[in-house]
Amino acid sequence: MESNSFINTRRGGKAAKAKILFADIMIALLPAAGFGILIALILGAPSGRTSISLMLVGLFGAQFESLDQINLMMSLFYFTPPLLQLVFLGDRIPRELSGGVYLLVRSKGRAGWLIKKLLWVIALSLLMSLFMLLPLYVYARINGAPTDELLLSAVLELMATWGLCQCMVVVFCNIIGTLVKPLYLLLISLVLYAVGLVSFLEVGESAKLFPTVQGILYAHNSIFGRTQEGYLTPLFSAIYQSALIAAIGIFGVLRIRKTDIL
Repeated sequence: MESNSFINTRRGGKAAKAKILFADIMIALLPAAGFGILIALILGAPSGRTSISLMLVGLFGAQFESLDQINLMMSLFYFTPPLLQLVFLGDRIPRELSGGVYLLVRSKGRAGWLIKKLLWVIALSLLMSLFMLLPLYVYARINGAPTDELLLSAVLELMATWGLCQCMVVVFCNIIGTLVKPLYLLLISLVLYAVGLVSFLEVGESAKLFPTVQGILYAHNSIFGRTQEGYLTPLFSAIYQSALIAAIGIFGVLRIRKTDIL
């Protein structure tokens, strides 16, 4: 009897965890997909000659030549994706730390707990980015857009720049959010996006190392970005941003191991 009770308890625990994970995924992906659908409806049906890859890069690669090109619509494409990610993912770890998991983080497994949470937040962030792109692709295909040989390259380059940039900022907010109020971090992050865009358009070559400039595909030397010679490629940005994510994560692990969470 005791054995059966233990088995049932474990099954119930696994089912509860599965429900929590599913809810986490839905909470993140539904707003992302909703944004993609909204953008598709705003743009309307593409013409039969429209390249889906260039459409995605033009929308999310910040394809600006000057500040004069930035209007309300282009600001929607540029600022809304990171804003959505920050609203739904930016304070998950600080919220859990203040919501009753202190018994766990005070134990020897606190570093492991934080790493698992960070990896889950990273996975959700990347999935949110992909689900913002998916409705646009589906809508374009339904309306007769032809098969695009460069589509995979466009998605990979966007994820290496734009997608990882959002991921980097989400990780930053989750770790630094244990020190600073998340609302302040939300405002700081959006300011960083704005400064990155202005620096890219006005400052020039020296601005390319600014963190959020890494998320602007059009700033890069690639088949979709600018084609001049230079070190700033999607691969460079992927390595740069991954290193920053790792460094922020290590800072968080060191801090949580030395701090008593009450």
